[in-house]
Amino acid sequence: MRHILFVDDQSAILSGLKRMLYPMRSQWRMTFATHPSTALEMLATDPADVVVSDMRMPDMDGAGLLQEVRTRWPDTVRIILSGYADEGAALRSVPVAHQFLAKPCDPATLMATIRDACELQDRLSRPELRRLVGGLGALPSAPQSFAAITEALAQPEVHLRQVASIIEQDPSCAAKLLQIVNSSFFGLARQVTRVDEAVAYLGVTRVRDVVLAAEVADMFHCSTPELAGIAQEVNERSGIVAAKARELVKPRHAHDAFMAGILHDIGRLALATVLPDQYGAIAREQCTGDDLVLLEQELLGASHADVGAYLLRLWGLPFTLVDAVARHHDQISSDDDSPLAIAVATAVSQLDGAADTATLTPEVHSG
Repeated sequence: MRHILFVDDQSAILSGLKRMLYPMRSQWRMTFATHPSTALEMLATDPADVVVSDMRMPDMDGAGLLQEVRTRWPDTVRIILSGYADEGAALRSVPVAHQFLAKPCDPATLMATIRDACELQDRLSRPELRRLVGGLGALPSAPQSFAAITEALAQPEVHLRQVASIIEQDPSCAAKLLQIVNSSFFGLARQVTRVDEAVAYLGVTRVRDVVLAAEVADMFHCSTPELAGIAQEVNERSGIVAAKARELVKPRHAHDAFMAGILHDIGRLALATVLPDQYGAIAREQCTGDDLVLLEQELLGASHADVGAYLLRLWGLPFTLVDAVARHHDQISSDDDSPLAIAVATAVSQLDGAADTATLTPEVHSG
């Protein structure tokens, strides 16, 4: 049975959560704490699968609590549930919270978020790997991309389209930006899957805050040339796949297909970051396509497609993007109901020279 810990300094809120989640008592073991220090004491003797914390609390706020949880129990899913509408606080939670839910949160949304988080934990069969991925706060960016973003954001009259264009070429920054804009903190009526829309909505100042909050630059103090090379290769391949995937769908799916292509190999960045030695050895084999997936599964217990999908869904990105990332090395039938998954898998197949490319390509537009 999954253990879910709720933390809020207002006992009335916790009582409301108990009543709201009463139907889940047969599936979840729920515990409650009115102070972060109490929560940490409870976790020390009884670790939780998911921690759901308020943001504004005395002595230690939600971001501070989740930072401690991330350090000591990195495989625990970390969710902020707060009605405190402070933009700076929300951005400060970016490196440590997997998702941000706003109060009031309807029961269905809260239960679905926790349920999805628990199901995602099962995607990775190796607990050690799940802990490493769970402890990851930000993904690596290629040095060239980060330098370009930093330079563009430093300009007093930077054009939003210029910033969006740079971010679109960097899977880690694109994923983090979409994670933030789609969080319930901003309360958008629909999910945003386009980087240019996210940049336009957040504005240059917010984008700068997101990039800094994600601590992208800090990922490189321990980087090796090999890790930087993997990041650069992922960026280059992602651009090619994104452009091809966009061509393979109807116009209404073009932007989503492009973004799915940009993000499709983000699991490789995660693995290269949390397991640099092991993944460096895999990279030296110079495998692509199915061979790479098989080698990853054999040596790590999960493929980069699984890890990428796990991470993006944990961040709350739209299911269509997550699905395309999860299946980009699958042999997808032409009558599949996901045009994004078909397009990205086809583009990857064509890039890797797969023999069955021709059987998929003609049918992509039917989705």
